[in-house]
Amino acid sequence: MTIKLDLRDRKILYELDINARQSNSKIAKKIKVNPNFIRYRIENLEKREIINGYYSMIDFSKLGYFMVRTYVKLKNLFPKKEDELIEFIKSKDNIFWFASIEGEWDIIIAILVKSHKEFKQFWDNFESNFKSNVDSYNQATLYEYIDYRKNYLIEKGDFLEPEISGTSQKINLDEKDLKLLSLIANNSRMPLLELGKELKLTSTAVIARIKNLERKKVILGYRPIIDLNKLNYQYYKLDFELEDIAIKKELTQFVKFHPNMIYEDRTIGGSDFECDIEVENHKKFLEIMESLENKYKEKIRKYKYYLAKKIHKISYVPAI
Repeated sequence: MTIKLDLRDRKILYELDINARQSNSKIAKKIKVNPNFIRYRIENLEKREIINGYYSMIDFSKLGYFMVRTYVKLKNLFPKKEDELIEFIKSKDNIFWFASIEGEWDIIIAILVKSHKEFKQFWDNFESNFKSNVDSYNQATLYEYIDYRKNYLIEKGDFLEPEISGTSQKINLDEKDLKLLSLIANNSRMPLLELGKELKLTSTAVIARIKNLERKKVILGYRPIIDLNKLNYQYYKLDFELEDIAIKKELTQFVKFHPNMIYEDRTIGGSDFECDIEVENHKKFLEIMESLENKYKEKIRKYKYYLAKKIHKISYVPAI
């Protein structure tokens, strides 16, 4: 069921997408309404399952992890077996992003690991359960993950520099910091009092730790999980094969300043250029792609796209 949002709801989603931990009072001041109005609207967005939770953006490389992305084409998959496969993948602690898609592949799995041996153990375990259901697959390592805000939510959003994960050296964190990260990983709006109770710290001490993790760029931000289907939006993953790789910088600039572009994925073993986009409908998607092709005629050899049918899991923090 598609839900039409008014401008205030869209502004609230936009503000939460910028920083889901900011207070209702702060959001209210920006939108020029009462804080109780913001509280009511957010609760209503949650009740209608437009917002399905909140997650923290963490630079996983600072925890000693890197990401492996796998496309999988499935076969002989009956509904019961499909449910079993989905639950199997979702149950793994280190799954970063997992979705069912339409296109050349059927699912995308992105997992955080500390070594290639660790990934091999995950993949061997997966195949031991579902080898007969795997037709083919393609794997790549992500060495840089660039995260943009959903500027399409309002007409004239402020441009914010993207957050980048995957390129940092591991840093040492104590047990309290690691527990704090695990607590806010999939509940980034968790109140200070609850965090303090779990960590056995004062609210002041919790704030200091959060600010320190933000300053060190371990925590990159806080965002809502928005059900795009409820907004009648579609999520596409794009893989480009380039005739001239010199245009990568230009494509990055295109993605950076286009309001509908939300990620750029830089890989070893993947496509020449990869990005993700959220748009109102397929017609709008094709219009954007036509403008891109016209702009870079003879420099883009071809591209493939995959429509995300359902995002099953997103979590920036592995089991720590």
